[in-house]
Amino acid sequence: MAFSLREQKAYQAQSHVLLNRQDIAGAITGTQNPSFTEDPARYAATQASLARSAAVAALAIRTAHIAGRTASGLLQESSVAPDATADILDFSVQDRDPAVAARLVNAYASAFVAYQLRLQTNALSLARAQLQEQLSRLAATGAKNGAAYHRLADSEQQLHTMQLLQTKDTVLSHPRAGVQVKPRPSRDGLLGLGFGILIGLGLAFAAEALDRRVRTVEEVEEALGLPLLARIPSPPREGRGRIAMVEHPDSPYAEAVRRLATSIVFWNPDRSARTLLFTSALQQEGKSTTLANLGVALAALGNRVVLVDLDLRRPALASLFDAHRLTGLTDVAVGRSALAGSLFPVELPALDGSGQTLREWDSSSEGSLHLLPTGPLPLGPGEFVASDALAERVLEPLSKQFDYVLVDSPPACVVGDALRLAARADAIVAVTRFGVASRTSLNDLQRQLAAAPAPTLGVVVAGVRVPAGDGYARYARYAQSEGHVPGARNGKSESSRSSRRAGV
Repeated sequence: MAFSLREQKAYQAQSHVLLNRQDIAGAITGTQNPSFTEDPARYAATQASLARSAAVAALAIRTAHIAGRTASGLLQESSVAPDATADILDFSVQDRDPAVAARLVNAYASAFVAYQLRLQTNALSLARAQLQEQLSRLAATGAKNGAAYHRLADSEQQLHTMQLLQTKDTVLSHPRAGVQVKPRPSRDGLLGLGFGILIGLGLAFAAEALDRRVRTVEEVEEALGLPLLARIPSPPREGRGRIAMVEHPDSPYAEAVRRLATSIVFWNPDRSARTLLFTSALQQEGKSTTLANLGVALAALGNRVVLVDLDLRRPALASLFDAHRLTGLTDVAVGRSALAGSLFPVELPALDGSGQTLREWDSSSEGSLHLLPTGPLPLGPGEFVASDALAERVLEPLSKQFDYVLVDSPPACVVGDALRLAARADAIVAVTRFGVASRTSLNDLQRQLAAAPAPTLGVVVAGVRVPAGDGYARYARYAQSEGHVPGARNGKSESSRSSRRAGV
């Protein structure tokens, strides 16, 4: 549209010429002209090519009497096209001046008619001149009364008649001014919009075909063939790299983790599956963050939970809980340290809806949370995770001591540690994240999980947009401010519960 509005104005004038195909010479002489028997479309195309000749253009310029115009310039600014349904040639000329465009197209059409008539009569004029010369020679010799003289005279008269009766093409229209053809903002805008929509749709389909990323939960379920355990949004921006269950307990992320904890408890009511292995297809899918927050949620439900960092390639749990120790599970596995002394107890405060501490974590009555960091990293992580010492000295004792052993393992599609650890786990939980996982990686993860000896509990999809729960968060803060905190040990909450019971 911008280009169209800036375009210089141009005017176009059109004229139409009727092609005459009457064979007058054939009617007089009885001989047929071959040009009148050819295909009409071919004949019209031939005449259009003749009209585009430099001789016709030069004649038109001389006829128009417009200064500064040349034959080549006229050919560049004009066009001649045969009509598909009639013996008509369409002449058109464009110019910045509408009156000049009309003068040029009229001169162009008239020049073609004159030039075409000249071509048709030139042969007749030449033949008459030759016959007249022969008649003059016979008359000079005194042979006017001879038979030869009379034959030549009849032929000359016949040619003269043909010349007089020779018909020319007819100019059907004589425009006085051209019409504006440039710019046409409305048309150009509609064309631009139409082509823009087509190009946009084409690019959208191309991007969809080339984009291998997964964008819906249904795609994840279909690719992995696993049930969905939970949809988890991204952690709060100000709590990245920290435990959102503690820093932002009323956030949608925390609520999603609580639903995940509830799903795992319902799936395993008798706690037959204690050791749960968490893995993903690729790195940066939120596997370690999900496991850490899930441990907090399970402990809040009264379970004894231990987090085991067996991602010996890129350990992350110790930094999440600020548990920087020199000893860990590798020391326990090789017999340098005792298991009990290597466990790091996580003291989690109970928080109200606004993040204010109400009381210290009471591990005896409400469950406990411990962390077993990696310790010194071994040179061969793949061989280490497959060793019997790890199972006998670390994983088996932990499964007897705790209700849930949550194991953080490397991505299954990157290294083979997760598949080796699956032999030591009771069940597997797959974690994937929108924007990171692709269809190819999910297909690869599905093959890895199918080959694993342990069953797969389900899949957790991270990075999902969830509806805002501000109304419920405000309600929770209001309830806690009134003292309606389940299990809270303070006078206000106890007196409130007593008042409510009395009221009931």
